Amino acid sequence: MKRVGSTARPDERPAFPLYYEAFRERLAAGDEEARDVFTLSTAWLDETTSGYFRSWTDLAFLRQNWDGPIVLKGIQSVQDAHAAMDAHVDGILVSNHGTSPACGGVNPQPL
Repeated sequence: MKRVGSTARPDERPAFPLYYEAFRERLAAGDEEARDVFTLSTAWLDETTSGYFRSWTDLAFLRQNWDGPIVLKGIQSVQDAHAAMDAHVDGILVSNHGTSPACGGVNPQPL
């Protein structure tokens, strides 16, 4: 958060579900809180879709700071599925989409 010029707000929970149209209206009206949420959300998306691998510790942080549902994609083994359940995710996706020996992916089909 410090990287994007904000401070931690441990007691704050984002509204769920997010009503996009109302949020866009708040942004257009210059709502500073909406701008801050937008900046932090964009930074989070940049971080989580950067191509870097995430850890179970990262997932625990997300679970502690997000009250909404979490569906985890990328389960590769039974052990991953159990770890996801232990992390209290709401769902998992098991898929071999995009996995091939050429890109280093492991086919989870034996699950």
